[in-house]
Amino acid sequence: MTSLSDLYKIVRAQTQTQPDELPDAIINVHLQQAFERTIAAQNNWPFYEQTWTIPQPAGSSTAPLPGDVIESQIIAMISPEGHRLNMVPPETALYAYDNVLSSGYAREYSLWGDQITFWPKATHDADRSYMLIGFRRPRAWSDLGPSDGPDCDERFHLPLSNYAIAMAYAQQEDEVLETVYMQRWQHDVELTAKAIMEPAHRRPLVMGPHYRMTKPGYPFVVNTGGL
Repeated sequence: MTSLSDLYKIVRAQTQTQPDELPDAIINVHLQQAFERTIAAQNNWPFYEQTWTIPQPAGSSTAPLPGDVIESQIIAMISPEGHRLNMVPPETALYAYDNVLSSGYAREYSLWGDQITFWPKATHDADRSYMLIGFRRPRAWSDLGPSDGPDCDERFHLPLSNYAIAMAYAQQEDEVLETVYMQRWQHDVELTAKAIMEPAHRRPLVMGPHYRMTKPGYPFVVNTGGL
């Protein structure tokens, strides 16, 4: 792992500066900007895959939404019985279920604010635990210390230094070297992103398989559209 302290040293070594000329705090701002611009290219980086346990307290029809989940990148919500719940917009759920308490188990869920609401609304005598599968947000940059590395694939760490070097040269009004290192950052990020996002299984390539459920837990493919 390349720590922030290591990246500070790399930037200063390349720009031939001292800490009093280029403080850690300034480099840190440049690295944060590089990190945020790099990570913004995707919402579903594989290194942010995560599974959460979602507790539904007894007597409640809602559960807290994890603070680090990316709502648009939720893959599945699995009930304690092992069934996948459908996600529906809150207005659709309110219209369909009329916001009244029911009996039985949830079939769908919606998100509103920092809460998950299970539909049809039902309370239970004991706590229940759901499984949420999706992608998390990166660790806040402000939570990192000098000994920590950026919260991303390690292959991105050194490219971040190129961006910080470019900004340091911009501060020195060296437009030529600023352009050179900014281009290096862009090129390295593109190559790294391509490698990271490459499909795990390239052969055979299957486009849009469709599944039909004969009974719970036993799907079969009815149209693969394989190439």
